[in-house]
Amino acid sequence: MEAMINKLGIMKKGKVWRKVAFALGMLVFLQGQAQKRTFVHPGITYTQADLDRMKAMVEARQEPFYTTFQHMLKDGYSQIGDGNYADITQIKEGKFNGTIGADGRRAHDMALLYHITGNKAYADDAVKRLNRYNRLVNASSRGTAPLDNGKIYMLIEAAELLRAYEGWRPEDQEAFKKMLVYPFYSTKVSADSYKSSDDNKNGVSFYWNIYKFDPGRFGNQGLFAVRGLMAMGIYLDNDTMYDRGYRYLACLPGRKDDLPYQAGPPVQGSLISEDEFKRDYNVTWPASGEEYHSDEALRYYIYRNGQCQESCRDQGHTMGGIGNYTAIAEMAWNQGDSLYGWLDNRILKGIEFNIRYNLSGIMSFPDQMQPWEPTAYTANEEECTFENGKFYQAVSRSKRWEAKSMASADRGKVFGPGGWKTQALEHYRVRAGVSVDDYVWLQRAYDKMMADYGHENWGVAPNWYYEWAGWGTLTKKRTDWMVGDAGTWKDGVRVSGMPTIPCVIKAVDYDFYTGDGEMHTYHNVGKERSSVYRTDGTVEIGKEGDEVYVTDMEHGEWMSYTMVFPAPDDNMDANVEKRYNVYATYRSSSAGTKLFVAVDGGEKKGKELQPSNGWTEKLLGTVTVRCGATVLRVYMQGKGHTLDLKELRIVPLEKSELKPVDINEKAVAVNVYDANGNDKTNESEAALIAASDGIKDTPIGLRHQYFLVYDFGEGGLEINRLSCYNDGVTQDTREQMKVLGNTAEGGFKGEWNQSEAKDVLRTNGNIYDGIPILENTWLTEDGAEGCYTVGPVGKYRYLAVYNWSAACNISEIGIWSNVNTVMEEEDKEASAEWEDDEEDGITGTVLSPNLSVSAHPAEHCICIYAPEEARFRVIGMDGRVVESGCVRDGIHYCNKLPVGLYLVRVEIQGKVYVRKVMLH
Repeated sequence: MEAMINKLGIMKKGKVWRKVAFALGMLVFLQGQAQKRTFVHPGITYTQADLDRMKAMVEARQEPFYTTFQHMLKDGYSQIGDGNYADITQIKEGKFNGTIGADGRRAHDMALLYHITGNKAYADDAVKRLNRYNRLVNASSRGTAPLDNGKIYMLIEAAELLRAYEGWRPEDQEAFKKMLVYPFYSTKVSADSYKSSDDNKNGVSFYWNIYKFDPGRFGNQGLFAVRGLMAMGIYLDNDTMYDRGYRYLACLPGRKDDLPYQAGPPVQGSLISEDEFKRDYNVTWPASGEEYHSDEALRYYIYRNGQCQESCRDQGHTMGGIGNYTAIAEMAWNQGDSLYGWLDNRILKGIEFNIRYNLSGIMSFPDQMQPWEPTAYTANEEECTFENGKFYQAVSRSKRWEAKSMASADRGKVFGPGGWKTQALEHYRVRAGVSVDDYVWLQRAYDKMMADYGHENWGVAPNWYYEWAGWGTLTKKRTDWMVGDAGTWKDGVRVSGMPTIPCVIKAVDYDFYTGDGEMHTYHNVGKERSSVYRTDGTVEIGKEGDEVYVTDMEHGEWMSYTMVFPAPDDNMDANVEKRYNVYATYRSSSAGTKLFVAVDGGEKKGKELQPSNGWTEKLLGTVTVRCGATVLRVYMQGKGHTLDLKELRIVPLEKSELKPVDINEKAVAVNVYDANGNDKTNESEAALIAASDGIKDTPIGLRHQYFLVYDFGEGGLEINRLSCYNDGVTQDTREQMKVLGNTAEGGFKGEWNQSEAKDVLRTNGNIYDGIPILENTWLTEDGAEGCYTVGPVGKYRYLAVYNWSAACNISEIGIWSNVNTVMEEEDKEASAEWEDDEEDGITGTVLSPNLSVSAHPAEHCICIYAPEEARFRVIGMDGRVVESGCVRDGIHYCNKLPVGLYLVRVEIQGKVYVRKVMLH
């Protein structure tokens, strides 16, 4: 695209540059459609790397992931067996929320829980909810049909998450796919003739109610349709379907191999009604004509100042529509399309404008003490900016509405616990790395949510199950370096997924980034972009036979790799740290080359590499890593074009293994008490022996309302996993193992059942005190032995087994704890010295004589003097871009910045210059 711009002689500045860049970006997209795309799976709201991150963070008990997970476990729509599974063949008008809405909520959450916990019971429940729609032949086409039918995306999301689940039969998956496009799918002939305004005669399902969007209504309604359509396209591997939604939002013409969009333009008729916020008109749509893009398209839904097409309607629908845009942008991002960045981050501008209006109405801030209101009103969009606060009195693309002023209805009522705030914030803050000044109000809304609720969920019922995927503080939260999507490549196709340590990672498998990954997931000095192995055209890659490697590395280059540093099995502690050795396999033709590694912004450790003609492995250092998903970055310093990097090998110094515990050996005392606390040990010797004799077909014979109590002493015992087995005879479904004492001093007391006890295990299939069920085969067929397992539990002094039923059929108790084994020695060799020189090794170039970069400490800003055509980036030492843009009129003052060290990267006539600046 850069070459095209230079050939056209277009000056890269201001509004014209942004429009040209967007148009050319779309041209590149159009050219790419000549070849059918290969979709990433899963790849709607979540990639496999997303799922790996969730699971790793939950197992490591990192926050806010773990707290959000606990809320999700207990949520009413996450309970197995809750609801109706009867087949649905028809959905009438007004019945979508209670069917695909509620089932979509449940199936989506169950599918996520399956991926996080590995518990197939969640997946099986979700499959039942998906299969109940396999025979559907009639989804109402009446009224707000595009909105209503668009709600199918939550069920499609669940289907996408379970597409590889062996418990969902191929024939059932095929039936679900065919149902989505009933009575048929075609790009030549529509099924509109099968529609009827009589719900009992209607004969189409979801696709045919959403494929034309909803051009005659407010934009959010059509956006529900677009969201459902693009999700459907991904799930069905149908790029025509996906492009139909994507191109419409971009105001691109429809594909020639597809059915056309709605014809237009509409003709505005007489005035229907008017209030202080808007005018409403009659409108007539033509039966034929050129394709027409209505209010769903980005440029018509969010105006250049950030105002929304529905700002004159009410704030609930406004924020709902903008939230839908973030959901659509996320699925596009996962497929390699940067809708988030369209029109100079137009979605973010809409978020900021509308949160500012709403949040300032209920809270005050140092820079906004009073509720924000528009400063003036104009019918000229070009006069309106976010900064000057002018209200755009727009005529909607449907010609039905004319905006007069901001509608105050629902103002400030859009900041509940559910929604999309985390997803949007983490994209712009971490992935895009925009300046903090660009997401001030989004950050404030997120901070308010966390202060009020402590996590993000999906929202509230009734009827809003479908609105948001939700749970963003579990599913979308990222560390500051977690910019890209981990994975590998196979036959030129990206395969998402995080590697788990210990492992060997190919150097070429650095994190993928949608768009230009420069200074996001890698830094490459050279101009040449490789097409070997990967298709995203990034750093130089060499190939010899089947081997691929990063080649021609230069001073200052780096690459990021996101991976899972697993917590110990059934971990019970937050912020667990482990130590790892990091090895690099390289070859170098020159002395003096250094390789360094750092973890999530931490200390750089590395070694000077000896020249080697063949592949050589070198220990770069020992790093301390907090368990969970983490980013490791590799840096190169030294003479350029002399180093090839083949792979990284990361191994733990200690291996943590879950091993069974001899409870009789660990216990300082084992006693039996009745419900009144009387010691009944002497008359219960058989129960003491049977509980841990390894024989699972003989019950321990604990009497009714007796406690079998293990005392592990004042230090307590770490119980990572706890199981009880049945004898395969009685199989009572009532509680069996009921209470745990804590590590407080004093003997066990029976009344702890009501006071200090903590329920950890009951055989009725419910989760107690947030302790997950790992296995539940308690109720078996034909009298087979069963097992009920929970964990991780915690560190406790007393474990008490309680027989609540008349006939106790517990036959064995099992406890497992983590044991560490030394695997490797810590690196004792001193780390090489990191060269923090004036240019910081980014390009090795000197400053242009026409360029000057200086710090203005009093203003906490950086000043750049440069020719008018210069483009710049200001980069923090954590690698994030804090500001970028063009130098106009020869000078640019950056936004106010915190104290610290910054790199200023300036491009002049194709050459890149770098300067390090310290703000004191």
